[in-house]
Amino acid sequence: MVDNTRMKEIQGELKHISETLGLHHDRFMQMDQRFDKIDQQLQELHQLFLKSQKDSPAQPSTSIVSHPHSMKLDFPRFTGDDARTWLYKTEKIFTLYNTPDEQKVVAD
Repeated sequence: MVDNTRMKEIQGELKHISETLGLHHDRFMQMDQRFDKIDQQLQELHQLFLKSQKDSPAQPSTSIVSHPHSMKLDFPRFTGDDARTWLYKTEKIFTLYNTPDEQKVVAD
């Protein structure tokens, strides 16, 4: 009888953990969708900016976006935690610097 009570407690705890994990997953997916939307909006703004630069060639461009190599960014170090966020940050840096795929290091 004691074993049956303990089993029910464990099952209840597992159910609670599973529900909590599901909630965190849903929130994470919502945040991921928001980041995708923000990324898309930034790309659209970048395209508008580049178009505005083409339309007014008389002004010299000193933009960081036009010259990404003029700014220094620290490449994020992978600590073993939160791989998805680390990958997101590294892809953003590669995109900013227009890094060709053949120059990216592939880790197995």
